[in-house]
Amino acid sequence: YVEQAEQYISENFATIKSVGAIAQHIGISHDHLRHVFRAKRGESLVCQLNKVRIARARSLLAHSRLTLKEIASLCGFKDEYYF
Repeated sequence: YVEQAEQYISENFATIKSVGAIAQHIGISHDHLRHVFRAKRGESLVCQLNKVRIARARSLLAHSRLTLKEIASLCGFKDEYYF
């Protein structure tokens, strides 16, 4: 389940609205996925999702001329202020 969650996050980080969406995609309960993920990786699903989003944002900031608002949107953040 952990590997499936990581794969789904890496492919869909910009459109994931909640951790529940990850669990639903995998076909298990939100609580079970949260517990299994933390036990195997030592961090939360939200932390992993944010790491992937920030890594992509960092790359876009360094190699593009996009605005903060555009980068925030492309990386799945609610808005540029939250980003």
